[in-house]
Amino acid sequence: MFSLWAAAVVSVGAAEYVFRVSDAPLDPGERWELRATNFFTWGVRSFVLARGEQVEDAVLVVSQARYRPAPGGFNLLRFYLLDSAENPLNWLPDEGRFPRGRLRQYRKDASGPTGIAALTWTSKVEIGTHAKPESERRPEVLRWSLAELGLLPVFQTFLANGNNFGLAMDPEGDFGSPDVRFVLITRDPVMPPVATMPPVVPRVQPDPVRMPDGGSTLALVLTVLGGGLVWWWVRRR
Repeated sequence: MFSLWAAAVVSVGAAEYVFRVSDAPLDPGERWELRATNFFTWGVRSFVLARGEQVEDAVLVVSQARYRPAPGGFNLLRFYLLDSAENPLNWLPDEGRFPRGRLRQYRKDASGPTGIAALTWTSKVEIGTHAKPESERRPEVLRWSLAELGLLPVFQTFLANGNNFGLAMDPEGDFGSPDVRFVLITRDPVMPPVATMPPVVPRVQPDPVRMPDGGSTLALVLTVLGGGLVWWWVRRR
């Protein structure tokens, strides 16, 4: 299982960025609790990957969800990926920085669009729905891989559109305060092998060709010898 408490776990050529969704701050007086009467958005902003870093997968992990009976006998928990969690209609900060981001609680309004349908100001796509029968209340670990679901290109588009993205969690029934993490797995680009220069081969030069000097060398030799003989004859006298 992932190292859920680490902010970013780096290995050779790869990294895991762990977004601590359920630890994100809320407005004063509010608490993180998934109930049938509310839903939550979570968002992160100003998240920039290193140059050339490539996203391999993004995994949503939910654990410690505790169920209480819902009308009709089923608890449903839906998760959505958002292009942005920033609501332009409430004049409040709805996104935060890595690794916690920010949570925003919305009340379900029976007189209008409920749940995710009320988020008309952002693009969204469903990640998955978890249905839990009333008779089964044992907590379990839920996991959704965007790569396996074919949603990784959508996530990459959302992230590239402003270096932000978000999640939405819409319960039908009560799920308590589950631990939610969003794990982004990246890898450095594979660099092509560096081309090596061929060894330097010395050029083979032709043998030097002696050029005729027109007798200048012979004249120089005779002059030196003649001068030596004159000096020797003078010394003898």
